[in-house]
Amino acid sequence: MSQHTEGEWHVNRSVGTDNDWIVDEQGKAIALMYSESGNVKANAHLITAAPELYVACQHALIALDNIEVQTGELTQQEVLLKKEIEAAIAKAEGKE
Repeated sequence: MSQHTEGEWHVNRSVGTDNDWIVDEQGKAIALMYSESGNVKANAHLITAAPELYVACQHALIALDNIEVQTGELTQQEVLLKKEIEAAIAKAEGKE
């Protein structure tokens, strides 16, 4: 996967439209959000959270690995959670 745009992402509403721009910290465009379904704003906010969610998933995997090292095993719920997190990270990295 190519490196994603670093830093916080923000939503900027296009004046006079229902479109939203996803921009980086310097205001440079990352993506234009357009939808006929009316979900532009919700989708834009979810996308802007992606970098932080990606890092949170990586931290969660580290925490689960530490639990496994300390206890010798993971609970069934922790194993399922780890698989979900690994799948989400793989999708974000284009490995799905």
